Amino acid sequence: MKIKYLAEKYKQFPKSFLIRVAAAALKFPPKLKKHLKISGDLNHAEKWEAKVWLENSGDANDTKIGYIWINPKTGMIIPVARGDEHHKGMELIEHFEEKGIIPRGQKWTPIWSNHNSATYAYVEKEHREELLAAIKKWREIGGPNLTVKAMYGDSFHVTMDDFIKAKGYPKANWKGKLAPIGQKLVNALERLAKLYAEHHTKHTVDKKWIIQAGRWVLRVMEHFSHDYYNEREAAEKALVKLETKDDFDTFENSIFGVKGLKNEIHNSLRKAIENPKAYYSEKLSETYGDLELAKAEFDRLGDI
Repeated sequence: MKIKYLAEKYKQFPKSFLIRVAAAALKFPPKLKKHLKISGDLNHAEKWEAKVWLENSGDANDTKIGYIWINPKTGMIIPVARGDEHHKGMELIEHFEEKGIIPRGQKWTPIWSNHNSATYAYVEKEHREELLAAIKKWREIGGPNLTVKAMYGDSFHVTMDDFIKAKGYPKANWKGKLAPIGQKLVNALERLAKLYAEHHTKHTVDKKWIIQAGRWVLRVMEHFSHDYYNEREAAEKALVKLETKDDFDTFENSIFGVKGLKNEIHNSLRKAIENPKAYYSEKLSETYGDLELAKAEFDRLGDI
């Protein structure tokens, strides 16, 4: 399928920051369409709703969407209401097959559809190959570049595009290197830090450049699920103040201040290095790669 790329206005930002938009409309099983409330594309799936059929999970009346099942061959999708997501919605897929709502024997794979969690990859080769095909199709039809994490017997925390690039097998050992998400975050923070440094010394930086760089940092942070939630929320509010009231200082402090996002991450890296056998140390390694190198990079950011 042809994919249109909307070029980012400012060329200094990386291609990973460009917005991908599907050229064709989304496809749903015809017999399900009347039971769905769809607003916008897959980037707005948190606003979608679906009928609750089986009431087998949590709040039986919760019609909001978590998992979306995708057919890797056709690109057809089935949004699953939170009230039906026992076993990620597998029982609902089987119910639809039994009722003739979808054909039997087709391959369907669940994708977690927003940034507050992740799609998990199991170690078995068959599952990994099915997930890779599903994520490729997800991106082809305009799905956002969400997060993929390892589940049992493996260790990684990557974006969907990095998962595709690695053909479903991202590196687990990052000794001497930063993991992809860690590198993206360092790059984004470095760009923002340099713009603020120039703003303080030359006073010639257009506000729009800092806003775009700030958005880039917050976009990367979407891959961290609930981590640093308070700091991210403060930064998002501060960015609005920068946009509307020219408040440069509040946004800078929300990122680079003593209690800012960058410093909280820096402290978590120090703690993980001091306690290398702790569970959180392993989880940070999945995200940042070599923790000593990641700390050194955050040390360097502090000197900009």
